[in-house]
Amino acid sequence: MARREKKNYKLLLEHPATFRNYLRMTNSSFLKLLAKVEPYFTKQDINERMCFCKAQINDNFAIFSRETFQNLLYSTRVHESTIAKFVPVISRTIYATLIEDYIKIPKTQKEWEEISEDFYKLWQIPNTIGALDGRHIAFSAPVAAGSTYNNYKGFNSIVLLALTDASYTLMLVLTEGIVKLVDKEVPLSGLRQQDGNHPSPTAMDIRDEFKNYFNGVGAVEWQNNMV
Repeated sequence: MARREKKNYKLLLEHPATFRNYLRMTNSSFLKLLAKVEPYFTKQDINERMCFCKAQINDNFAIFSRETFQNLLYSTRVHESTIAKFVPVISRTIYATLIEDYIKIPKTQKEWEEISEDFYKLWQIPNTIGALDGRHIAFSAPVAAGSTYNNYKGFNSIVLLALTDASYTLMLVLTEGIVKLVDKEVPLSGLRQQDGNHPSPTAMDIRDEFKNYFNGVGAVEWQNNMV
């Protein structure tokens, strides 16, 4: 009963500003997200336990508040070993629920051409079909991983590679495999799979041949492999 009565759901209802500072989203945005994922978490009550109510589902999203699992134990009244089991389930569910609405890779030549036109209008860069960049996401690597995830900055990380359009809207996010920007070991297969729908090269006045390309910072050897 204490779990149902003394957790973070009251914060959502009674202190919206504090809740936004806690989870970095407004209560309206959170409730919209909750409505999308709630059906995947709601289970049937059995004699041994009661299923998650809305308040409990809400509190399990506290894993994204940048707190450690041990600290979340006190605010959610759920043991950290159980919280650790929730993390991959919640993350996969959010991803599967939102990807079709918020991360869309172009599927036709016309869609790629529209992106290229936007880059030219907004940034005066011709024939660009995406901005590509990667970031090191720090995490606690498994004990048996050794130096597998260690990067040149001195900490363990997985590289998140993102592709956006001219308005910073995500089109593709890749995290597959062991990725290290310093070694140029990046997961480019997801981008290569989209090659068939890229617009054809267009001749520009400033060059005899100007191919479509992803605009990046130069940390990834992609020019010859992806276009």
